[in-house]
Amino acid sequence: MTRPKSWGEANQRRLVHQTLAWDGSATVQTVDIPLAAKPVNIAIDNQSGKELTLTFAHLVRIDDTQATAKVGSGNDSFYTVTADIPGKAGEEYSVQHVLPEDPVEATDVEVALEGKLITVTLAVKADDDAFIPDGDKNTAALIAAEVNDLDGFTATADGNGSGVFSAELVPIPFAGGTTKRWASLYTDQGLQLSVTIADSIRRVYGPFAYFPRFLGGQLTLTASGGAPTDKTKTIVQVVEG
Repeated sequence: MTRPKSWGEANQRRLVHQTLAWDGSATVQTVDIPLAAKPVNIAIDNQSGKELTLTFAHLVRIDDTQATAKVGSGNDSFYTVTADIPGKAGEEYSVQHVLPEDPVEATDVEVALEGKLITVTLAVKADDDAFIPDGDKNTAALIAAEVNDLDGFTATADGNGSGVFSAELVPIPFAGGTTKRWASLYTDQGLQLSVTIADSIRRVYGPFAYFPRFLGGQLTLTASGGAPTDKTKTIVQVVEG
């Protein structure tokens, strides 16, 4: 660690130093900022190739919400499992797909909860001297119906649920047991506070005397006129004091 070069440097605290790498498709990026007790200054080096709009939000609370796991992808081909009780405890669960071991006859879909792991054993049917996944039984709708019978969970299939699962899936963790609630920052005239940042400039904005407060803050950078080119960057630094 280098020593501060001046009293002013010693009397400030760096909250954020983050490089935002654009990927050629995203038009929005966010930066979370911890709670600050003193005014903050925000330095932005915009090399994205696009004009950006900077907006501000306070983190006002964190709510307990119901954790979910999405299994599969594509229209009609996935199902979602939701923990009935909200909170971070729901994020301890996961769901996996397996094939039955050494079946001797055709099987149905089976669902079991062991500890924090929901295991869906896919159905198989006889095919000459082998057993293969049964496409008629392993649809998203039918699997969701079986999972829905577990105590403490609700499962729903997307659309008509006609998509078929035929392979094992590694455990998919639940997420979303808590949800951050943000409140946009407005001026005393009822207008959302925003700053326009031209391309290829380095500027410091502030000081912002009352941001971030409550539980912290978030900066949102929105590109105008389409997504910035892949591998372009915007560097954001925030200091307190």
